[in-house]
Amino acid sequence: MPSPLSSVTNDWFTKRYGSPTPVQSETWVAAASGENILAVAPTGSGKTLAAFLVALDRLFSHKLTSGALRVLYISPLKALGTDIRENLTGPLRELKAAFENAGVPSDVPGIRIGIRNGDTTPSERRRQITKPPEILVTTPESLNILLLSDGGRALLSTVEICILDEIHAIAPSRRGTLLVCAMERLVDLAGEVQRIGLTATIRPTERAAAFLGGYRPTAGSADPIPREVKIIAPPSTKEIRIRMETLPAPSIPGRPDPDGFWHDIAMRMRRDIKVKRSTLAFIDSRKWSEKLARLINEGEEETLAWAHHGSLSKDMRRLVERRLKEGRLKAVVATGSLELGIDIGPLDEVILLGIPSSPSTTLQRAGRAGHQPDTPSRARIFPITPGDLLAGTVLAKMAEEGEIEEIRIPENPLDMLAQTLLALCAERSRKEEELWLIIRRVWSFRNLPRASFDSVLAMLRGRYAETRISALKPRLY
Repeated sequence: MPSPLSSVTNDWFTKRYGSPTPVQSETWVAAASGENILAVAPTGSGKTLAAFLVALDRLFSHKLTSGALRVLYISPLKALGTDIRENLTGPLRELKAAFENAGVPSDVPGIRIGIRNGDTTPSERRRQITKPPEILVTTPESLNILLLSDGGRALLSTVEICILDEIHAIAPSRRGTLLVCAMERLVDLAGEVQRIGLTATIRPTERAAAFLGGYRPTAGSADPIPREVKIIAPPSTKEIRIRMETLPAPSIPGRPDPDGFWHDIAMRMRRDIKVKRSTLAFIDSRKWSEKLARLINEGEEETLAWAHHGSLSKDMRRLVERRLKEGRLKAVVATGSLELGIDIGPLDEVILLGIPSSPSTTLQRAGRAGHQPDTPSRARIFPITPGDLLAGTVLAKMAEEGEIEEIRIPENPLDMLAQTLLALCAERSRKEEELWLIIRRVWSFRNLPRASFDSVLAMLRGRYAETRISALKPRLY
């Protein structure tokens, strides 16, 4: 399949990475033609780079003008923002040099990457408004806040490409509904934008693509037209190896300990961690992530393992991630905080302590190891209860064969409807019928009864204002 990228970008990619993976080749062709895309491929297959590279190629080739925000990247995980910026810094620098050597003048440092989330300082937020980056990395919540301010709306009004990462992690929640509602508000502001959704594990892909695309606005029509979304899901050659591993009954001679099982786990992990470069262990408890890390380090001359969970400060989490990536830390015991695609470098193995909640979670966590297309992902499951043995065996088999559960997307969540109606009216005055047509473009509200819409609107207008519940005071006038 011929590459739609410019010869300069194509040569640079070949020298740096070799041949593109199937998902990269297909994504480039579809993205270059302006299609909306849902790219489905295992972790480490290069989906994110594929999505960004088309945009970078357009910017360096002057098909997209610099000096304004052109590419919006949205991830449900705030910590991914820093990774994205760090991982794009090298390609930006090298592509600039490649285009200049080829005699194509570039606007760099006009091509800049900004991060907008809860950790962004006020001074940086003001700078983004006055001097917009060409690429902005944000979260669903920050996108909604940006859409409410005059400066944020001016910043977003020039967006042409929107990359939505980790679709599988956000679509089943109300955050996902709020995100696609924000996407329709973005269309209302900037016109149609190209949507590129990325996911490692999702089924059925047709439902996820429909959720991502939503419906196009049609003048005065009660039946919007679905946006076409091309599904790119090449057959995966990624090898997943998951095995169950049991321990004998806990017994540590001369040391009566009610937590003897965990000491056995720690000793087994300590032995294996020492002979590997890096290991990531998952456990669904912040308390036990810290305790197990302490047990692994017990009696050792140097620290082998650190805990990683959402209660740690962002600086401490970044320190743990950086030390693991640089090979200065042998292991991390994490909760779900490292389940998604944060860049922690190559991993030799993933250990699952207890049984994950679903086959897709098992596959997502196991896929963190062997983070390269041609490298097998290896994982072990340690059952904690007798019932875990059977459940773990089934989950491991399903994950290895790619048999994951169907995604369930909320339909007609009225709390999200109320939030979106308030946000739309906070932007400017709107007529009821205009609000109805915008809401109907969101996949989750495609079958919303008009009576439900009218009831929520009446509630926001103060139908129940005479009750003692202060939250029901009038919000709209």
